[in-house]
Amino acid sequence: MHPAQRPHVVIIGGGLCAASLAMQLVRRGDLSVMALTLVESAARLGGCGIEEAQLSEVAVRARHLRATAIDAARRRDGWELMLDDQDRFTADIVVLETGTPPVHPPAIPVGARGNRRYVADPRPARALAGVGEADTVLVLGTGPLALDVLLTLQRQGHRARVVLLSADGLLPLGEAEAGFAPAPLPAAPARADLLTWLRVVRTAAHAAQARGQPWQAVIDAVSRALPEVWMGLDERDREQFLRHLRPLWERHERRARTADLRQVESLRALGSLDVQAGSLVDVRESAEGLAVTVRRRGRTFNQTSTFDHVVNAAEPDLTIAPHSGLHRSLLSRGYVRQDGHVPGFLTDSAGAAIGRDGLPTPGLFAIGGARRPPPWGQATVWELRAQAEALTAALAEHLRSRERLTA
Repeated sequence: MHPAQRPHVVIIGGGLCAASLAMQLVRRGDLSVMALTLVESAARLGGCGIEEAQLSEVAVRARHLRATAIDAARRRDGWELMLDDQDRFTADIVVLETGTPPVHPPAIPVGARGNRRYVADPRPARALAGVGEADTVLVLGTGPLALDVLLTLQRQGHRARVVLLSADGLLPLGEAEAGFAPAPLPAAPARADLLTWLRVVRTAAHAAQARGQPWQAVIDAVSRALPEVWMGLDERDREQFLRHLRPLWERHERRARTADLRQVESLRALGSLDVQAGSLVDVRESAEGLAVTVRRRGRTFNQTSTFDHVVNAAEPDLTIAPHSGLHRSLLSRGYVRQDGHVPGFLTDSAGAAIGRDGLPTPGLFAIGGARRPPPWGQATVWELRAQAEALTAALAEHLRSRERLTA
């Protein structure tokens, strides 16, 4: 690469991962000559976990194009991108960060989705700003995102009744009280089936308890081995896991902080929080707010209550259908591949996108929702930040390699 040419990195997306990655890129000294563009149609970048000061730091060095990328094609040693306004420009590196679209439960009528009392996606910053301290709230979900909603409301001074609703009514399990190292796993055949792996995990849990280690040590050890375990399962075992065991596994893996769970239990004891198992039947506008009809688990009748707000913290649907023209274009050109069971594109450990030929596609990377989760569902905030750190280092090495080849 000629010294006068500034390498151009384009991040397609503007969510938490995009903002985190951009922040780390602009802070890294050896990338100070890099040109950085974020393509995001929303006016504001980032989301929960990104502060205004950090966004201002990114804005000084990066360009924000308020548009949607609809196509990308390899051109010599770089990329040509097309936007929805028909503008075209080139890039040396493209990073896909398209986020996870919100899931609308089937019982939410289309008309109610535009209601100001319905929060379709609580993840963006200030998504809950319209909830008053005396407003009653129904949160759809009881997982980590639902807990984030509850605790965010508490920090805002919310003091009214909150109901968390999910099919099983189960909150995440907690972290161990003290630090621990991942427990060793017993040996298993290279391509063990699902039943064999269940026995391996149970054996490891019993052994850990005998040594005085918590069960969390075993789960963390299994988590590190998940990509290899998943690839070793056949199609039937993968389907069985996703259908029957995934909720149980995620409750053990995606744990909550002990302090957060204590606050939740305190709210339940005060009577301001109710955690319910059941299904959402309908949501309708009413003069008082949103009339919500629920069928509680184990009951044969429906119950309708009125809430000032309904917040959608449901876990994302594991659809693998490409949800944008850009995704379809990348797949059809063979630049990316999918797993077949989970959303996101296959990448190597550094985040480089794997093409149809099984090799990394030069100059194309994925992070966050565009990257296959490890190996299903949503990555945690800490996992997403770790992805951003690893990808920053990978992009720096990629650019150094280009400079050596073109020197």
